[in-house]
Amino acid sequence: MRLTSRPILWVHLIGPGTGADVPGRQARTLLALLAVSHPDLVGVDRLVEALWGDRPPHRPERSIATLVSRLRRSLHPDAIVSERTAYRLGPAVRVDLYEAAELIETAEARLAGGEPEPCLGMAVRGLALLGRGPVLAEHPGAA
Repeated sequence: MRLTSRPILWVHLIGPGTGADVPGRQARTLLALLAVSHPDLVGVDRLVEALWGDRPPHRPERSIATLVSRLRRSLHPDAIVSERTAYRLGPAVRVDLYEAAELIETAEARLAGGEPEPCLGMAVRGLALLGRGPVLAEHPGAA
């Protein structure tokens, strides 16, 4: 089960902050978008739209690559994976929102399977994560 592997980075979408020391608004927005989409790939076009809207820089792909490079330097070299014209968080990155969902889903499945002992602890940990505040609190326009 994925919950037992050691993460290289925790990203917090619930409550204030990302849980990572990320310099710059655009870098924080990029990290948040990758975390919301975790584990899926996010195309450069979507990233450009989220970061600059209808006013992208002259070479947006290069700007995205620079932001990703800065994030890798400040977080961990394996925090972000690139695949052609898309990016995603690395497999050893954990996102609190998805971790909470997995804890609660696993507790429900074990309870349904007749294993009630570990369920309460898992459910309590999942609900504690969810109780930290609103999702993307630092990104008020993050529809």
